[in-house]
Amino acid sequence: MNWFERKIRRYEHRRWTTDDNRRVQPFHWGLEHIGGSPNGPNPRVFLREYARNAIEHSADWFAASPATDYHLDREN
Repeated sequence: MNWFERKIRRYEHRRWTTDDNRRVQPFHWGLEHIGGSPNGPNPRVFLREYARNAIEHSADWFAASPATDYHLDREN
């Protein structure tokens, strides 16, 4: 274990032991959260294609629709 990894582990352990309200949750990330199948035949190919598509269409990927829930006037 290198120095950086040890430092991160100590930091995370200290955070974990000092928080009385911390709950362990199952790890819920998987391909199904990005439109894939958790039981697909080749998850690596799906993930590679997903990443390639996100990079090729990064302008759309990071685009935000205009906000309609507030109004700015000249005084702001």
